Amino acid sequence: MHEHDVPDWFIDACRKIGYMFPKAHAVAYVTMALRIAYFKVYYPTEYYACYLKRNIEKFDGSKMVCSLAHAKSWMEEIQAMPKEARDKEDDTVTMLEMLIEMLTRGIKLLPVDVYKSHPEDFVIEGEKTIRVPFNSLPGLGLSAAQNLAAIRDQGPFISREDMVRRKVGKSVVEMLKNCGALGDMPESSQVSLFDFGL
Repeated sequence: MHEHDVPDWFIDACRKIGYMFPKAHAVAYVTMALRIAYFKVYYPTEYYACYLKRNIEKFDGSKMVCSLAHAKSWMEEIQAMPKEARDKEDDTVTMLEMLIEMLTRGIKLLPVDVYKSHPEDFVIEGEKTIRVPFNSLPGLGLSAAQNLAAIRDQGPFISREDMVRRKVGKSVVEMLKNCGALGDMPESSQVSLFDFGL
């Protein structure tokens, strides 16, 4: 250090501090915690959307779009389980804690929608609502979700039959139907005279 003209006060400080990594590491963690707290307080909807995307593997879009009362009831059911069974639900408990906090703050989740959901992002709709993505449904992988979005972007679906004809997998169509993502979309593309009251 003397060869490179480092000042004596800096050399003395290095001798006093000793091993500096733990202190630098602690400062980095505190800085990160402050940033997270800032977004959680001032941009809560964005914070929760980001948190859910980062933890998508723990999120079940077919069950976790629920009311505050249902989330609390589900948490109580898990807590009432024997320890071995409860330990298997750790990921669900972590996600339910976050959902309960989010719902208590008035931020709601919107279910998967064939026309509004993104393949993998939790999309903010309005000030306090987040739309759940396709790949949050169990068994619907990212490639299938991206395929569905690409086909959807080519134009609206006439029916579930039309979705299959346009190369959306039958299992994906069935999954979307079961979770209510297709709305009142008919099963068949055929039109009946009775549909028009004739």
